[in-house]
Amino acid sequence: MTTQTPKGLWRLLDVLLDCSVFGAYTHIGYLFRKRFFDPKDIPEDLSGLDIMVTGANAGLGFATTKALARRGAHVIMACRNASRAESARDAILQEHPDANISVEIVDVSVLADVRRCCTRLKETHTKLDVLVHNAGVLLDERRHTQEGFELTFATNVLGPFLMTQELLPLLQAAPQGRVVQVTSGGMYTQRLDLKALQHPPDPFDGVVAYAQTKRAEVDLTQQWSARLKDTKIIVNCMHPGWADTPGVTSSLPTFSKLLKPLLRSPEAGADTIIWLAAAHSAAQHQGKLFLDRAPKPTQFLTRTNTPPERQQALWTCCTELIQSTLSKDEHTHQNERNITL
Repeated sequence: MTTQTPKGLWRLLDVLLDCSVFGAYTHIGYLFRKRFFDPKDIPEDLSGLDIMVTGANAGLGFATTKALARRGAHVIMACRNASRAESARDAILQEHPDANISVEIVDVSVLADVRRCCTRLKETHTKLDVLVHNAGVLLDERRHTQEGFELTFATNVLGPFLMTQELLPLLQAAPQGRVVQVTSGGMYTQRLDLKALQHPPDPFDGVVAYAQTKRAEVDLTQQWSARLKDTKIIVNCMHPGWADTPGVTSSLPTFSKLLKPLLRSPEAGADTIIWLAAAHSAAQHQGKLFLDRAPKPTQFLTRTNTPPERQQALWTCCTELIQSTLSKDEHTHQNERNITL
């Protein structure tokens, strides 16, 4: 009779946690897996790094900003609301007076605003080491942006896609640019449907629309990874598990109330974001989905798998929709740049 090794036993328990869902996504899974984290993997000194975090004034974004700034990184808080952003920045500075934090006001759901933000950054910065796409929205009713896009799709997919595209020169100028996309385990329930992604059917179901965008985020992460494979830029995504954040409380009040004792803290939810942004070992990964610092499958059900041709169609769709919002002068400028991805 053979004795199972501790490593083999850990792997078995980890698989069982994933299968249980509740065990994987709650604080139970995080506490179990945290025992195996390398405490030296994330450098304590991140000075010299320029890191941009969207949705940085609350929840996972705030926890990420605070952790990275505490380690000396220059963190750009990209937020929609100026007063909330400044309040969040002040709260961090009260605890860490030497933190290097700047604020960039941008509504990621408005493509024109994303372009203006990226133009400012390219004028004032020589590089960007890490771009964290954390901002997101889950709605209980259908809403549209001023540019005519459904708000969930614009915020969670189109805005981040454009921001990555526009900031490629700064990411390429860094020793190793990193892009981190924050997704959700809800994407496991969805098979990418390009029509439903852009135009959620009636009656509007905000949870399904959100999950569709999260599936799209994962598929675009793999597309970015393939297209940037010959560069120094790495692109990965993660899902934080079920974290107790203001966004979850406001968007899913019943879920939040029922599961509150089991929800992760924002700090636990943000841990893998920080790891992907700064850890030495994270640099070896490209185009993967992570939970608790470990790569996970992008689907558990065959029916939710996105074939390569549909991923390509998603990329083309995003590109064409973004192009449709350009003015004639901007179209000319875009063509002159002749950037091929």
